[in-house]
Amino acid sequence: MHIRYSIGYGPTSRQLPHHGSAPEHPPPPPPQGQALAWRAEAVERLIARGKAAALAPNTRKAYRTGWKSWATWAADNGAAALPAAPGDLQRWLTHLWQDGKKPTTLRTYLAAVAHHHRDRPGDNPAKHPDVVQLMSGIARQAADDGYEPDQAEPLRWLHVQLIAQHTAQQLAQPHLPPQAKRRLLADLAMIAVGHDAALRSSELLALRWADVSRSDETKTGRVLIRRSKTDQTGQGAVCPISAHALQALKRIRPPNAQPHHRIFPISASTHRRRIKAAAQNAGIDPAGITTHSPRIGMAQDLAAAGADIAAIMVAGRWTQPATVARYIRNLTADHTITAQYLQTQDRSLDKATALRPLAEVLSGLAAMATRLHPTAGNTARKPLSARLAKKVKVGMGAAPEARG
Repeated sequence: MHIRYSIGYGPTSRQLPHHGSAPEHPPPPPPQGQALAWRAEAVERLIARGKAAALAPNTRKAYRTGWKSWATWAADNGAAALPAAPGDLQRWLTHLWQDGKKPTTLRTYLAAVAHHHRDRPGDNPAKHPDVVQLMSGIARQAADDGYEPDQAEPLRWLHVQLIAQHTAQQLAQPHLPPQAKRRLLADLAMIAVGHDAALRSSELLALRWADVSRSDETKTGRVLIRRSKTDQTGQGAVCPISAHALQALKRIRPPNAQPHHRIFPISASTHRRRIKAAAQNAGIDPAGITTHSPRIGMAQDLAAAGADIAAIMVAGRWTQPATVARYIRNLTADHTITAQYLQTQDRSLDKATALRPLAEVLSGLAAMATRLHPTAGNTARKPLSARLAKKVKVGMGAAPEARG
């Protein structure tokens, strides 16, 4: 049956042939009010999606945990979660503190509450002066109790070399399963690249084969960091890596690898577990080793090479000088003028301690020579043993005798 129906609405509609069982007329358009409602709802979803994208995934996860803690406490204690009352927030924070939560956790949880109140009219209860004062008091009390923020132990270049040596020893074993070989090489590549480019875990795990290139001039490599914690808009950064790290990547690249394939297709938890295991297998204490350890190790290596905080911030894409200063504070203390002076004093003390037995022997020889060959007159030369003993005493720091 040949059917014709209209496209459009009105007397000028165009007639098109259609074959089959289609209806003679299309469905009527939705009422204008309903169309506007649908459009407004779509706009609101886009706004919410845009706001959510302003936060890093890890930040959103931490905020969900913090808000859940506050909402659960508020429900259990008859308090309003939104909007929150400053007094209720103080009682909640005190409860968490007494429950063993650290000041850093409390600050994150409080930031989550502040985030949920950001679009509400009036003052933000999480930023009320009483709440701010309580947080300052908790931080001060925690410091008095000996609390220090957790910091990962560094994996410096010497540690990377230890892991590389252990990997080579394991690869030399006969009958090593192919899966074990691939894991050893992948772990070494993760640590070497993470150290050289000072990568965060999220940056390392986001690398794709298209992000790696080789410099023909220096024979080293480069990696492109498309976005990071401090670059949420994706401006990107290019970081150099050593020829050793570039070779480690070359050894793990599959023959069928595509440019868009991830280099390390593992989760953050697997990354953390494997980097601790690699350090432990190489004889490094794994207690303080985290996925941040290679990054901190590079910061300390740069500081030891003479780089200042500003240069280290650029290399590691840090935005806060205090963060870098905390990472390198132990290393910096070892290179102050006070540390250099104390090292000089220690060397002088070691030298004096080593010379003391010789000085005692020479003094004894001088006394024996004086008894056997007494000198006559003030113009006689002192025995050789006595002169040697005098020189040793001067070398130990004793003041030389004044010449007449």
